[in-house]
Amino acid sequence: MNPIISLIAPAYNVEKYIEACVHSCENQDLPRDSYEIIIVNDGSTDSTYSTIERLSGVYENIRIVTQKNQGLSVARNNGFKLARGKYVWFIDSDDCISSNCLGKCLEIMERDDLDALVVAPSVPFREIFPYKFDSEADVSKVYDGESFLLDSGFFVVGAWCYIFKRQFWHNNNFEFYPGISYEDTQLIPWAIAHCMRIAGLIKFSCYDYIQRNGSIMNSPVNQHKIKSIAMIVNSYLDYSAQISSERLKNYFLENSTRQYISGIKMSVQSERGDVNVFLNYIRKYPTKVGKFPYSLYQLFVLKYPLIFAKLLRLLKKYDS
Repeated sequence: MNPIISLIAPAYNVEKYIEACVHSCENQDLPRDSYEIIIVNDGSTDSTYSTIERLSGVYENIRIVTQKNQGLSVARNNGFKLARGKYVWFIDSDDCISSNCLGKCLEIMERDDLDALVVAPSVPFREIFPYKFDSEADVSKVYDGESFLLDSGFFVVGAWCYIFKRQFWHNNNFEFYPGISYEDTQLIPWAIAHCMRIAGLIKFSCYDYIQRNGSIMNSPVNQHKIKSIAMIVNSYLDYSAQISSERLKNYFLENSTRQYISGIKMSVQSERGDVNVFLNYIRKYPTKVGKFPYSLYQLFVLKYPLIFAKLLRLLKKYDS
């Protein structure tokens, strides 16, 4: 019998965290033969592999995949290829899931025939995602993807925030973009846009998110991050060209502008401080801006990116 859900956990040098992650996955209200834990060892150089190998001897529902170090995106993609569950959940191996949460999540997904379910962390979303959204939004009702992105007031980009129906993910040929940072930002909005049915379970904690030193989110700005933002801009513009809905098209166009401005700011913050490096990665420049008065600021940046960068440098120099 195939498992009901596959938990996919890429693991790279997480010897301090992986055991707690696995134990949390095993501390659930489902029989162990009804779900699987796929751990993708992404070329770890510490004791991560020996730890998961030992744990696989204790828990029969663990499956181990070993690959050369290729990054989070490739590890997730390879883990998905092996998944057998009706549903998949991409979790981070330095985090934990809440005890006895799987049964509740699967009950809702089955009852409402969802393509995706939003799950909540043990800390407020605002402590993890700094951008504006409505933390009191009612997402317990079922939305389509467009309405969820544009009307719910509650979209978050972390892949771990969603449990997906595996067939939905497979049918749409979704893959995390290899070799970039912020791979969730690049793909998750596009995946949500394709959902026919999505709802949230946000009054019930399902995920223990751990901020740690050395993680991508907490590491300094570098050229790799800047290139990654440029790839996101390019992706959003590509997405907008494939969409017939004007509202969704504008959503991706406006967000390409936001990412573009973010890339310029990051370029100024980097050691090199060279905005042209970022601009050279952009295939096509954004043109769509948000609502007034923010649109004036965006228009200025789009038309005069180098002047904007110079102003940022002056402000940075003044603040220091």
